[in-house]
Amino acid sequence: EQPVYIFSEATTDNDICITTNSTPLTGSVEITVQSEDISASVNSDYSRVLQRLTFTPGITTKCVRIEIQGTDMQCEIEESILIRIDIITGQKHAGLFLQNATVIITDAVPFDTLYNFGSSAGDL
Repeated sequence: EQPVYIFSEATTDNDICITTNSTPLTGSVEITVQSEDISASVNSDYSRVLQRLTFTPGITTKCVRIEIQGTDMQCEIEESILIRIDIITGQKHAGLFLQNATVIITDAVPFDTLYNFGSSAGDL
């Protein structure tokens, strides 16, 4: 199953980590990690991700920063992006946890904070 990360607009710097499985690497493996819009939009909801990472024997984890754009004070539905991971060079089945991931961006401002509906119709 594809990993899902949930980040709030209120937290602008978030990391996702790619790890090796229990099979030790016997050589270097280079991968790309890149973002693709699903319902979120690059440059307005998040900063584009395009990184190359190299795993060498003994290195088991590498992290990538996902920068969420700051709070826009608009009540929005959750938005999402795809983080795609591809092997560029190295062992074919490198023992890397090479699953794409989904990042869900939640609203920083709760709906009831922006719109106070009160507890009864008389409060409107």
